[in-house]
Amino acid sequence: MDQRQGSVSISRDRSRSPQYLRGARQALHALVLAICCAMLLAASGGADDRPPGQVGPIRAAAKTPWGSYMLPAAPVIERVTVEPREPAAGQPVVVTARVSHQPFLEPAQVASVTLRATADGGATWQEHPMTPSAATDDFQANLGGWASGTEALLSVSAVSSLGSAAVQIAPAPAQWPPAPERLTVVMRDPDDLDLMVGDESDLLECRAGWDDEHLIVGMRAAGDFGAYVLSPVQTNFAMAAILNPDAAAGKGITDGKLLAYLPVPEGLPIPRFDLYDGEGFKPVPESGAEGGVDGEWLWMRCRREALGPNPSGRLLTFFVTGAISDMTDPDIIPKDAANYVMLYLGGQSVTVR
Repeated sequence: MDQRQGSVSISRDRSRSPQYLRGARQALHALVLAICCAMLLAASGGADDRPPGQVGPIRAAAKTPWGSYMLPAAPVIERVTVEPREPAAGQPVVVTARVSHQPFLEPAQVASVTLRATADGGATWQEHPMTPSAATDDFQANLGGWASGTEALLSVSAVSSLGSAAVQIAPAPAQWPPAPERLTVVMRDPDDLDLMVGDESDLLECRAGWDDEHLIVGMRAAGDFGAYVLSPVQTNFAMAAILNPDAAAGKGITDGKLLAYLPVPEGLPIPRFDLYDGEGFKPVPESGAEGGVDGEWLWMRCRREALGPNPSGRLLTFFVTGAISDMTDPDIIPKDAANYVMLYLGGQSVTVR
């Protein structure tokens, strides 16, 4: 994995200064606090009056730097049924998803539901719009035509009229770093440069996956994550806020965990990748947080155990990029954010007889 450092315009002596190191630590804590406050403001703010952009099955909110995002409320995927689970070769398969919206958010509605299917272990995916029922909250799609012995994976995603989404994500292969195509797309937004800060921090796509031990997130930006280095002007950063509803019932996204990438130079006592507690703004012990960059892709993962007990398999996420202007006197510069996504750690499988 390419872990490019770029040029660093700090003298060696200054980087060893205790005063500077204290300032760096304080700046990181201020950074986390400021991001939490910005997200809290976003969660309580009203809707943007500009139309959301839409590409593929996942719609992102209209972009203004963090200030006018929708409420952190995604559609609810109540259940998904597959009939039959073990079809004969060539036999059609009917997938039915019951998807609703929180009643207290009227007139919010489920805007669209999409079924994604792969028959080659996640190397390629096909997307199928699901047709709504006129009388119920059910959405349906028909699949079929697979050869005998095929093992297919299915996942459902739903988009709200508010712009947030709910996405089932299939297990990721036990591979690190992950292959992008093996993770599930949870948000796409490639055409918003006219609506926000148009630079290398523009988020284009967010992905997620999981295995028995880890939650994995991927972020693709317009620029090169590997070029995010400290300079006298600013340090870019990227972060995924993660709220476990099972461990933080009734709380907001800022009370969850923050999986962060802060590309400071080697040698400083600040980890490039870490998981922070949103309530105390302190590193979560034994989180197993790690990551890497490969050009426009940033990968991060942490231990699922560090997010607390999660029997429902649901995690609310919010992806952001930004910059800190000065490590000794920090000023937060918002760059971009993807709308809220409720991840459902699971999916459906079909085995063709």
